[in-house]
Amino acid sequence: MNWHREAEFKGLYVFLALLLICTDVSFAAGPAYSASLSADMSDCTRIEVLFESSAFEYLLDFGAGEPLIFSPKEKAYLKSIKKTVCIDRNAIVAFAYDLGDGRYTGPGRGRVKHRTRVVGYKDDKKILSFQIGDGAPVLSGGSLYTESGDSYTFPGGFPSFLSLVDKQLGPYLMRSHCALNLGNLGGRMFGLMRDAELPRPSEWCDVIARRMQRLGFLPTRSQRTQSQRSVFECPSARTCHFAMNAHCTARSPSGTVLLFESKPGWNQHGGPGLFSMDNHKPK
Repeated sequence: MNWHREAEFKGLYVFLALLLICTDVSFAAGPAYSASLSADMSDCTRIEVLFESSAFEYLLDFGAGEPLIFSPKEKAYLKSIKKTVCIDRNAIVAFAYDLGDGRYTGPGRGRVKHRTRVVGYKDDKKILSFQIGDGAPVLSGGSLYTESGDSYTFPGGFPSFLSLVDKQLGPYLMRSHCALNLGNLGGRMFGLMRDAELPRPSEWCDVIARRMQRLGFLPTRSQRTQSQRSVFECPSARTCHFAMNAHCTARSPSGTVLLFESKPGWNQHGGPGLFSMDNHKPK
């Protein structure tokens, strides 16, 4: 009886060992291929970003949401842009580094058509081409779909993507990012208001930051990079550039200003004297 049980245990051990080996191989296949994407991109001398519609629609996906942040002349200019070209070596290498963080999620989704395509060239030879998922993948939750039908996810997004399109879209991306941050802060404030009251104006940044860190939505300052600005920051600077209307309460009339772009400072609160548009060029 003991001999049979020992044989059973040996058989089970061998089975588990084989299972672990197979599992390791299957999981290793994704990151290895992701690394090859990164290596291929780092060899490129030119990267083209093609927009199916135009750069204007991309900016709306990116987070501008409200087209009123662009003037009619700016809208016309952005709608005329169908492609941007990057030959900056530092920007290309940084983007290639981001590609190395991809997690392979399997075949089959690569044939989904998205509105942004990235094509890398070494001199005149195309090295690789893939689509980037719609939305705001620059900031977080990015996805990538190769021509061969493979898909990857990027939990940290593609922060270095901004440098690829900076030459033509830089100021407009920064304005869109700023509007996105302000909108996110507004959502956080309304969330606090549903739970209780608005925070005291003198500590509104602290209250939101503590809540976001507790929920795991806000990294510590040491983990942030230049491209991954805190939601409290205008992307053109490294400090808080938003202020709270000190006279706004949960019972204020609809349409009352709650948050607005301001001069730099943490927990800023007050009135129109703090309002500023100097962070953006063109304004």
